[in-house]
Amino acid sequence: MTISYSVFGLSLDCNRPLPRLVAAAAPGVSPLQVNLGHVPLECSSGRWRTVIESTDLDDRGEPMLRVWRRPSDGMFRFLYGDGSDFVLDGCGRRLWVQWLEPNTLEDVSSYLLGPILGFVLRLHGAISLHASAVVIDGQAIALAGPAGAGKSTTAAAFAQRGHAVLSDDLAVLEPHGGEYLVQVDCPILRLWPESSEMLFGSADALPRLSGTWDKRYLDLAGHGSQAARVPCPLAAIYLLDCGSIAEAGPAIRTVRGRDGLLALVAHSYAAPLLDAEMRATEFELFAELVGKLPVLGLHRPEEGVGPAELCDLIIDDFSRRRSAA
Repeated sequence: MTISYSVFGLSLDCNRPLPRLVAAAAPGVSPLQVNLGHVPLECSSGRWRTVIESTDLDDRGEPMLRVWRRPSDGMFRFLYGDGSDFVLDGCGRRLWVQWLEPNTLEDVSSYLLGPILGFVLRLHGAISLHASAVVIDGQAIALAGPAGAGKSTTAAAFAQRGHAVLSDDLAVLEPHGGEYLVQVDCPILRLWPESSEMLFGSADALPRLSGTWDKRYLDLAGHGSQAARVPCPLAAIYLLDCGSIAEAGPAIRTVRGRDGLLALVAHSYAAPLLDAEMRATEFELFAELVGKLPVLGLHRPEEGVGPAELCDLIIDDFSRRRSAA
């Protein structure tokens, strides 16, 4: 049995159901065959070259992630510290997945629908930002930043205000008629317990992603929020990690030219795994983006600002810019 899902316009053809996803009525393009529960010996054996070895270590002092590539056929292998193991062919068309107890399919899906799928999309030629994306008046804005910058939390604050959410943590851009469309992700936001408490009054207000992990998820439909159904044109990029300021309140400032380009490069998704050709293509697109769209740095006071205030600030700023255009 094969079950098809459409995520970021990519068709995932799986041998088992994936948690919290709804089977696609119409499959996406460029199918990825996902084989859950088994990695054939011929896919994991042979000589491998190290591509990445994470400097973040687990409780045993082992890297949290290792990535290898097999020179003989270009296959990639991603091995996480908890034993989650992904083997991907060099074209991004076939993926094998296995894991160790006490991990479950729910745990593995977090990797699959995040960094693994993000890299698959890069192999398929997609350009991606490490960003969440929401919709304001029919246009997409990207909320870019590194891990811990508040991308998902800010997107959830937008959802509470009735704005549709396009994606969580990964914004996939597709050139289309002189614009860049942001593709649609699966309809959940992944939040840490402190974000759940901040936005919904309790860490337990949202269900866990899995029984072995404390991270929670916001089902956009289940909480009366909205998940976007179709891609939307990108209208602005807000950088959430532009540092603190001495002013009493937050401020938004335009990041121009070379600084804007370098900021987008810094927030490129799966950047360490890109080859020279992929980097060159990405650089050209980011240079074009900086020339067409505002790249905006969000500066916060040292005391910090809550997600609701950040959300209101971005909405007001975006509305003023649209009125002035």
